[in-house]
Amino acid sequence: MPIPVGPWHADAAGCMVPSGVGRRRMGAKGGAVGGFVLGWEETIGNVTVVGRPFSQISATKGYDKRFVKTRINDAVTIARRMATETRSLVSKSMTAAIEMRLGPGPHGLLTTLSPTVEAAVAAHFKLPAPMTQANADDWLDLFKYLNSVYMIISQGINGPLKIVDIPSAEKLDTNGSVSLSDAKLLDASDPSGLRVAKRGRIHINFHWVTTRTAQRVARTVIHEASHKFVGSRDHAYKPNKAAYAALTPNLARTNADSIACFVYYTWKKRRVRPRLTPYLRAQLSERVSRQPRPAPVANGAPAVPAAVWRQVLDRSF
Repeated sequence: MPIPVGPWHADAAGCMVPSGVGRRRMGAKGGAVGGFVLGWEETIGNVTVVGRPFSQISATKGYDKRFVKTRINDAVTIARRMATETRSLVSKSMTAAIEMRLGPGPHGLLTTLSPTVEAAVAAHFKLPAPMTQANADDWLDLFKYLNSVYMIISQGINGPLKIVDIPSAEKLDTNGSVSLSDAKLLDASDPSGLRVAKRGRIHINFHWVTTRTAQRVARTVIHEASHKFVGSRDHAYKPNKAAYAALTPNLARTNADSIACFVYYTWKKRRVRPRLTPYLRAQLSERVSRQPRPAPVANGAPAVPAAVWRQVLDRSF
């Protein structure tokens, strides 16, 4: 609902504060004016949500505080799962890249990348797909880099986290932001690999949160966390298709939206595990076919129809 913003009155110190509704005594808490806070702050677990109900942002847009708290807490929970699972995915994909670089053995390649991963790398990190022996070094280098990026993001957002409403009326059309200073790009010129900037707080547009799913807000949490914890930049946003498509591989790997979108779209697909090669599938099929099946029922029909048996095989990996 809209937040009341007036009337205003001068307190004992001569400062202008809103009268009546919305004032809350917080003692020595930050953001106080004459003993009253022009916002709210609540903690769920280790996630603190800080609102600005008397800011021009909230007065212009308005939002339901309880809904915002729940949506942000859900989004952070999902973002934590996304980052952790994506790091695991990238770590497993490194194995396929190493094998591709070494070349096929007597029985061919034992593992290959999921088409979902190949498509996501091509779309968001601009490497040519599919991965081949000729370009496997580039793919392996990217996976090693992403493994570090998602490890640091995961560690950052799994610790105590503060999510704050966007800071000024000039950011009404902004989904989120992070203030940084002394940030370094994550590229080959950085010998240590990942150099973290002086960190600001993660800001999310609380009105925008009420218009999106928790998964979509989680993507923005990852985006902003990549700014905060690994110093990524906004070279291009995905909605700007021309600029996003024009990113080079070096720019894409330091681009916050590329880092966030890779997480978001591979996580949504779910089936992103390295797939079985024909050789391994044939070996598995032979192994399963040798297993004793349940005895036929009275009418002679097999107890487990062939189609069902095939589903068991397909779901074994």
